[in-house]
Amino acid sequence: MTTPSRRKRFQSLYVALNPVGGPDAHQLFVSRPVDNVSHKIASELAGVPQSQHLLYSSIGAGKTTEILAARAVLAERAPSLVTAWIDPPTLDDRMGTHWFVDWALFALATELRQRGKIDNVRLAKFVEPLLVAPSKPSFAPGPVSRDVLLTKLVEAAGGTATVFIDSVERCTNFGPLREALRDDLPLLAKHRVGVVAPRPFLLQPLHDSDTYRWSVHQHFVPAASLDDPKQKQWLRDVIAKRDPDGLFEQDAVEALAEGSGGLVRLLIVLARDSASLARQVSASTISAEHVKEARSSLAPQFVGLLSPSDAAALARLDRDPTTNLGDQFWDHVLAGRVLWRPDAPTKAVVHPLVRMKLEGVAA
Repeated sequence: MTTPSRRKRFQSLYVALNPVGGPDAHQLFVSRPVDNVSHKIASELAGVPQSQHLLYSSIGAGKTTEILAARAVLAERAPSLVTAWIDPPTLDDRMGTHWFVDWALFALATELRQRGKIDNVRLAKFVEPLLVAPSKPSFAPGPVSRDVLLTKLVEAAGGTATVFIDSVERCTNFGPLREALRDDLPLLAKHRVGVVAPRPFLLQPLHDSDTYRWSVHQHFVPAASLDDPKQKQWLRDVIAKRDPDGLFEQDAVEALAEGSGGLVRLLIVLARDSASLARQVSASTISAEHVKEARSSLAPQFVGLLSPSDAAALARLDRDPTTNLGDQFWDHVLAGRVLWRPDAPTKAVVHPLVRMKLEGVAA
Protein backbone atom coordinates (compact mmCIF):
# COMPACT_ATOMS: atom_id res chain seq x y z
CA MET A 1 0.00 0.00 0.00
CA THR A 2 1.31 3.44 -0.94
CA THR A 3 1.75 5.81 2.00
CA PRO A 4 0.08 9.20 1.43
CA SER A 5 2.55 12.03 0.90
CA ARG A 6 3.11 14.61 3.60
CA ARG A 7 1.26 17.19 1.50
CA LYS A 8 -1.80 14.97 1.12
CA ARG A 9 -1.84 14.11 4.82
CA PHE A 10 -1.78 17.81 5.74
CA GLN A 11 -4.48 18.55 3.14
CA SER A 12 -6.73 15.88 4.64
CA LEU A 13 -6.11 17.31 8.10
CA TYR A 14 -7.11 20.81 6.95
CA VAL A 15 -10.40 19.48 5.61
CA ALA A 16 -11.14 17.77 8.92
CA LEU A 17 -10.20 20.89 10.89
CA ASN A 18 -13.08 22.98 9.59
CA PRO A 19 -14.30 24.95 12.62
CA VAL A 20 -17.61 25.86 10.95
CA GLY A 21 -18.60 22.30 10.15
CA GLY A 22 -21.53 21.56 7.85
CA PRO A 23 -24.24 18.97 7.21
CA ASP A 24 -21.67 16.14 7.35
CA ALA A 25 -19.92 17.35 10.51
CA HIS A 26 -21.64 14.64 12.56
CA GLN A 27 -19.29 12.11 10.91
CA LEU A 28 -16.47 13.60 12.99
CA PHE A 29 -18.59 13.82 16.11
CA VAL A 30 -17.23 12.39 19.35
CA SER A 31 -19.81 11.86 22.08
CA ARG A 32 -19.27 13.87 25.23
CA PRO A 33 -18.67 11.76 28.35
CA VAL A 34 -21.00 14.10 30.29
CA ASP A 35 -23.66 16.66 29.31
CA ASN A 36 -24.39 14.67 26.16
CA VAL A 37 -27.00 17.02 24.76
CA SER A 38 -27.34 15.31 21.37
CA HIS A 39 -28.33 11.98 22.90
CA LYS A 40 -30.77 13.64 25.30
CA ILE A 41 -32.47 15.43 22.41
CA ALA A 42 -32.53 12.33 20.18
CA SER A 43 -34.01 10.21 22.97
CA GLU A 44 -36.78 12.71 23.58
CA LEU A 45 -37.57 13.12 19.87
CA ALA A 46 -37.63 9.36 19.29
CA GLY A 47 -40.48 9.15 21.79
CA VAL A 48 -42.11 12.54 21.18
CA PRO A 49 -41.21 13.69 17.64
CA GLN A 50 -43.08 16.97 18.03
CA SER A 51 -41.09 18.02 21.11
CA GLN A 52 -39.16 21.27 20.84
CA HIS A 53 -35.60 21.96 21.93
CA LEU A 54 -33.54 25.15 22.19
CA LEU A 55 -29.77 25.03 22.79
CA TYR A 56 -27.66 27.87 24.18
CA SER A 57 -24.01 28.26 25.14
CA SER A 58 -20.91 30.38 24.83
CA ILE A 59 -19.75 30.99 21.27
CA GLY A 60 -17.86 27.93 20.05
CA ALA A 61 -18.99 25.43 22.69
CA GLY A 62 -20.37 23.07 20.03
CA LYS A 63 -24.08 23.82 19.53
CA THR A 64 -24.09 23.09 15.79
CA THR A 65 -22.19 19.85 16.26
CA GLU A 66 -24.66 18.72 18.92
CA ILE A 67 -27.59 19.59 16.63
CA LEU A 68 -26.16 17.63 13.69
CA ALA A 69 -25.26 14.71 15.95
CA ALA A 70 -28.77 14.69 17.42
CA ARG A 71 -30.21 14.36 13.92
CA ALA A 72 -27.81 11.50 13.10
CA VAL A 73 -28.61 9.65 16.33
CA LEU A 74 -32.33 10.20 15.78
CA ALA A 75 -32.06 8.71 12.27
CA GLU A 76 -30.71 5.51 13.85
CA ARG A 77 -33.32 5.35 16.61
CA ALA A 78 -36.35 6.38 14.51
CA PRO A 79 -35.44 5.70 10.86
CA SER A 80 -39.00 6.23 9.62
CA LEU A 81 -39.22 9.75 11.07
CA VAL A 82 -38.69 12.52 8.51
CA THR A 83 -36.09 15.02 9.73
CA ALA A 84 -34.99 18.15 7.89
CA TRP A 85 -31.97 20.42 8.45
CA ILE A 86 -31.60 24.03 7.35
CA ASP A 87 -29.03 26.76 7.97
CA PRO A 88 -30.85 30.03 7.11
CA PRO A 89 -28.50 32.38 5.24
CA THR A 90 -30.02 35.60 6.64
CA LEU A 91 -31.25 36.29 10.15
CA ASP A 92 -31.60 40.00 10.81
CA ASP A 93 -34.11 42.84 11.07
CA ARG A 94 -35.43 42.16 7.56
CA MET A 95 -37.10 39.01 8.83
CA GLY A 96 -40.85 39.03 8.48
CA THR A 97 -43.35 37.64 10.93
CA HIS A 98 -43.55 33.86 11.23
CA TRP A 99 -40.08 33.49 9.74
CA PHE A 100 -39.44 30.54 12.03
CA VAL A 101 -42.40 28.63 10.57
CA ASP A 102 -41.47 29.69 7.04
CA TRP A 103 -37.94 28.32 7.32
CA ALA A 104 -39.32 25.13 8.83
CA LEU A 105 -41.70 24.84 5.87
CA PHE A 106 -38.85 25.38 3.43
CA ALA A 107 -36.63 22.79 5.13
CA LEU A 108 -39.42 20.23 5.30
CA ALA A 109 -40.51 20.81 1.69
CA THR A 110 -36.94 20.42 0.46
CA GLU A 111 -36.37 17.23 2.45
CA LEU A 112 -39.66 15.69 1.31
CA ARG A 113 -38.94 16.46 -2.32
CA GLN A 114 -35.50 14.88 -2.03
CA ARG A 115 -37.13 11.79 -0.56
CA GLY A 116 -39.66 11.64 -3.40
CA LYS A 117 -42.59 12.20 -1.07
CA ILE A 118 -43.89 15.23 -2.97
CA ASP A 119 -44.83 13.50 -6.19
CA ASN A 120 -48.25 14.79 -7.07
CA VAL A 121 -48.73 17.95 -9.09
CA ARG A 122 -51.22 19.56 -6.71
CA LEU A 123 -48.98 19.32 -3.66
CA ALA A 124 -45.93 20.36 -5.68
CA LYS A 125 -47.79 23.54 -6.69
CA PHE A 126 -48.32 24.43 -3.05
CA VAL A 127 -44.71 23.72 -2.17
CA GLU A 128 -42.91 25.32 -5.11
CA PRO A 129 -42.97 28.91 -3.71
CA LEU A 130 -41.07 27.64 -0.66
CA LEU A 131 -38.22 26.23 -2.72
CA VAL A 132 -36.98 29.66 -3.87
CA ALA A 133 -36.59 30.82 -0.28
CA PRO A 134 -32.76 30.97 -0.15
CA SER A 135 -32.73 33.69 -2.84
CA LYS A 136 -34.74 36.03 -0.64
CA PRO A 137 -33.81 37.65 2.70
CA SER A 138 -37.43 37.33 3.81
CA PHE A 139 -40.22 35.35 2.23
CA ALA A 140 -43.78 34.17 2.74
CA PRO A 141 -45.43 30.95 1.63
CA GLY A 142 -47.75 32.72 -0.83
CA PRO A 143 -51.53 32.60 -1.03
CA VAL A 144 -51.78 29.26 0.77
CA SER A 145 -52.03 29.58 4.54
CA ARG A 146 -49.29 28.24 6.77
CA ASP A 147 -51.83 25.97 8.44
CA VAL A 148 -52.72 24.36 5.11
CA LEU A 149 -49.09 23.96 4.07
CA LEU A 150 -48.10 22.44 7.40
CA THR A 151 -51.03 20.04 7.24
CA LYS A 152 -50.14 18.88 3.73
CA LEU A 153 -46.40 18.56 4.37
CA VAL A 154 -46.85 16.70 7.64
CA GLU A 155 -49.28 14.33 5.95
CA ALA A 156 -46.67 13.71 3.25
CA ALA A 157 -44.09 13.08 5.99
CA GLY A 158 -46.26 10.40 7.57
CA GLY A 159 -48.03 12.34 10.29
CA THR A 160 -45.11 13.95 12.14
CA ALA A 161 -41.67 15.42 11.42
CA THR A 162 -38.74 17.17 13.09
CA VAL A 163 -36.92 20.23 11.75
CA PHE A 164 -33.38 21.22 12.76
CA ILE A 165 -32.86 24.96 12.19
CA ASP A 166 -29.25 26.07 12.68
CA SER A 167 -27.68 29.52 13.26
CA VAL A 168 -30.73 31.03 14.99
CA GLU A 169 -28.41 32.27 17.74
CA ARG A 170 -26.78 34.67 15.24
CA CYS A 171 -29.93 36.78 15.14
CA THR A 172 -29.16 40.13 16.75
CA ASN A 173 -32.71 41.51 16.57
CA PHE A 174 -34.39 39.87 19.53
CA GLY A 175 -37.84 41.33 18.79
CA PRO A 176 -38.76 39.16 15.76
CA LEU A 177 -37.02 36.17 17.30
CA ARG A 178 -38.94 36.45 20.56
CA GLU A 179 -42.19 36.76 18.61
CA ALA A 180 -41.29 33.73 16.49
CA LEU A 181 -40.57 31.63 19.55
CA ARG A 182 -43.80 32.78 21.16
CA ASP A 183 -46.05 32.36 18.12
CA ASP A 184 -44.38 29.85 15.81
CA LEU A 185 -43.35 27.08 18.19
CA PRO A 186 -46.93 26.45 19.34
CA LEU A 187 -48.10 26.43 15.69
CA LEU A 188 -45.46 23.86 14.74
CA ALA A 189 -46.26 21.74 17.79
CA LYS A 190 -49.96 21.85 16.89
CA HIS A 191 -49.05 20.25 13.54
CA ARG A 192 -46.77 17.65 15.18
CA VAL A 193 -43.57 19.24 13.93
CA GLY A 194 -40.65 19.03 16.36
CA VAL A 195 -37.97 21.73 16.40
CA VAL A 196 -34.29 21.76 17.38
CA ALA A 197 -32.52 25.12 17.20
CA PRO A 198 -29.89 27.20 18.98
CA ARG A 199 -31.03 30.41 20.62
CA PRO A 200 -28.98 33.50 21.51
CA PHE A 201 -27.38 33.09 24.90
CA LEU A 202 -28.60 36.46 26.13
CA LEU A 203 -32.19 35.99 24.93
CA GLN A 204 -34.64 34.78 27.54
CA PRO A 205 -37.67 34.13 25.34
CA LEU A 206 -39.79 32.09 27.71
CA HIS A 207 -41.70 33.63 30.58
CA ASP A 208 -43.83 32.10 33.30
CA SER A 209 -46.94 33.51 31.66
CA ASP A 210 -46.29 31.71 28.37
CA THR A 211 -48.62 28.74 28.13
CA TYR A 212 -46.14 26.71 26.07
CA ARG A 213 -43.19 27.07 28.46
CA TRP A 214 -43.60 23.53 29.77
CA SER A 215 -43.27 22.02 26.29
CA VAL A 216 -39.97 23.64 25.25
CA HIS A 217 -36.79 21.96 26.45
CA GLN A 218 -33.78 24.25 26.90
CA HIS A 219 -30.31 22.71 26.87
CA PHE A 220 -27.10 24.42 27.96
CA VAL A 221 -24.00 23.20 26.08
CA PRO A 222 -21.04 23.81 28.40
CA ALA A 223 -17.37 24.01 27.60
CA ALA A 224 -15.48 20.88 28.60
CA SER A 225 -13.91 21.03 32.06
CA LEU A 226 -10.12 20.69 31.96
CA ASP A 227 -10.23 19.54 35.59
CA ASP A 228 -12.28 16.46 34.68
CA PRO A 229 -10.05 13.68 33.24
CA LYS A 230 -12.92 12.27 31.16
CA GLN A 231 -13.77 15.63 29.62
CA LYS A 232 -10.12 16.43 28.92
CA GLN A 233 -9.77 13.03 27.24
CA TRP A 234 -12.78 13.94 25.13
CA LEU A 235 -10.88 16.96 23.80
CA ARG A 236 -7.97 14.68 22.89
CA ASP A 237 -10.40 12.32 21.16
CA VAL A 238 -11.85 15.20 19.12
CA ILE A 239 -8.39 15.85 17.71
CA ALA A 240 -7.63 12.15 17.21
CA LYS A 241 -10.85 11.74 15.21
CA ARG A 242 -9.65 14.43 12.81
CA ASP A 243 -6.02 13.31 12.76
CA PRO A 244 -5.95 9.58 11.93
CA ASP A 245 -2.38 9.93 10.60
CA GLY A 246 -1.10 11.15 13.97
CA LEU A 247 0.41 14.40 12.69
CA PHE A 248 -0.07 16.02 16.09
CA GLU A 249 2.55 14.97 18.62
CA GLN A 250 1.24 13.93 22.02
CA ASP A 251 2.54 17.09 23.72
CA ALA A 252 0.86 19.16 21.01
CA VAL A 253 -2.49 17.53 21.70
CA GLU A 254 -2.11 18.34 25.40
CA ALA A 255 -1.27 21.95 24.54
CA LEU A 256 -4.32 22.16 22.29
CA ALA A 257 -6.63 20.93 25.03
CA GLU A 258 -5.20 23.39 27.56
CA GLY A 259 -5.25 26.32 25.13
CA SER A 260 -8.85 25.70 24.11
CA GLY A 261 -10.15 26.13 27.63
CA GLY A 262 -12.67 23.42 26.75
CA LEU A 263 -14.30 25.28 23.83
CA VAL A 264 -14.43 22.79 20.97
CA ARG A 265 -14.43 25.35 18.15
CA LEU A 266 -11.39 27.10 19.62
CA LEU A 267 -9.74 23.68 19.95
CA ILE A 268 -10.21 23.07 16.22
CA VAL A 269 -9.19 26.60 15.18
CA LEU A 270 -6.05 26.35 17.29
CA ALA A 271 -5.28 22.93 15.77
CA ARG A 272 -5.76 24.28 12.25
CA ASP A 273 -3.49 27.28 12.88
CA SER A 274 -0.85 25.03 14.46
CA ALA A 275 -0.94 22.71 11.44
CA SER A 276 -0.53 25.70 9.15
CA LEU A 277 2.56 26.85 11.03
CA ALA A 278 4.07 23.36 10.90
CA ARG A 279 3.48 23.12 7.18
CA GLN A 280 5.06 26.52 6.54
CA VAL A 281 8.36 25.28 7.98
CA SER A 282 8.06 21.86 6.26
CA ALA A 283 7.78 20.01 9.57
CA SER A 284 6.71 16.38 9.31
CA THR A 285 4.66 16.58 12.53
CA ILE A 286 2.99 19.29 14.59
CA SER A 287 4.70 20.01 17.89
CA ALA A 288 3.76 21.76 21.11
CA GLU A 289 5.93 24.68 19.99
CA HIS A 290 3.73 25.13 16.91
CA VAL A 291 0.67 25.12 19.18
CA LYS A 292 2.28 27.65 21.53
CA GLU A 293 3.04 29.99 18.60
CA ALA A 294 -0.48 29.61 17.21
CA ARG A 295 -1.95 30.27 20.65
CA SER A 296 0.02 33.49 21.04
CA SER A 297 -1.16 34.70 17.63
CA LEU A 298 -4.77 33.73 18.26
CA ALA A 299 -5.08 35.12 21.79
CA PRO A 300 -5.58 38.83 20.88
CA GLN A 301 -8.27 37.93 18.34
CA PHE A 302 -10.09 35.68 20.79
CA VAL A 303 -9.88 37.97 23.79
CA GLY A 304 -10.64 41.15 21.85
CA LEU A 305 -10.10 44.67 23.14
CA LEU A 306 -10.51 44.74 26.90
CA SER A 307 -11.19 48.05 28.57
CA PRO A 308 -9.23 48.72 31.75
CA SER A 309 -12.40 48.11 33.78
CA ASP A 310 -13.05 44.79 31.99
CA ALA A 311 -9.47 43.68 32.56
CA ALA A 312 -9.66 44.60 36.24
CA ALA A 313 -12.99 42.80 36.66
CA LEU A 314 -11.74 39.63 34.96
CA ALA A 315 -8.57 39.73 37.05
CA ARG A 316 -10.70 39.86 40.20
CA LEU A 317 -12.77 36.93 38.96
CA ASP A 318 -9.62 34.96 38.20
CA ARG A 319 -8.42 35.47 41.78
CA ASP A 320 -11.86 34.84 43.31
CA PRO A 321 -14.42 32.85 41.22
CA THR A 322 -17.24 34.11 43.49
CA THR A 323 -16.69 37.72 42.35
CA ASN A 324 -19.88 39.38 41.10
CA LEU A 325 -19.26 41.14 37.76
CA GLY A 326 -22.83 42.38 37.42
CA ASP A 327 -24.46 42.60 34.01
CA GLN A 328 -21.08 42.37 32.23
CA PHE A 329 -20.68 38.80 33.43
CA TRP A 330 -23.00 37.31 30.79
CA ASP A 331 -21.34 39.28 27.99
CA HIS A 332 -18.04 37.65 28.96
CA VAL A 333 -19.69 34.21 29.14
CA LEU A 334 -21.21 34.66 25.68
CA ALA A 335 -17.82 35.60 24.21
CA GLY A 336 -16.12 32.65 25.93
CA ARG A 337 -13.85 34.87 28.00
CA VAL A 338 -15.49 33.38 31.09
CA LEU A 339 -16.34 29.68 31.09
CA TRP A 340 -19.59 29.11 32.95
CA ARG A 341 -20.51 25.63 34.16
CA PRO A 342 -23.66 25.87 36.30
CA ASP A 343 -23.31 22.33 37.66
CA ALA A 344 -19.60 22.52 38.55
CA PRO A 345 -18.23 23.34 42.02
CA THR A 346 -16.51 26.39 40.51
CA LYS A 347 -19.15 27.82 38.22
CA ALA A 348 -17.11 30.60 36.56
CA VAL A 349 -13.53 30.25 35.29
CA VAL A 350 -11.54 32.80 33.31
CA HIS A 351 -10.45 31.37 29.95
CA PRO A 352 -6.71 30.50 29.74
CA LEU A 353 -6.18 32.85 26.77
CA VAL A 354 -7.73 35.70 28.74
CA ARG A 355 -5.45 34.85 31.64
CA MET A 356 -2.47 35.12 29.27
CA LYS A 357 -3.69 38.57 28.23
CA LEU A 358 -4.19 39.66 31.83
CA GLU A 359 -0.73 38.45 32.83
CA GLY A 360 0.71 40.39 29.90
CA VAL A 361 -1.09 43.53 31.08
CA ALA A 362 0.13 42.99 34.63
CA ALA A 363 3.68 42.51 33.40
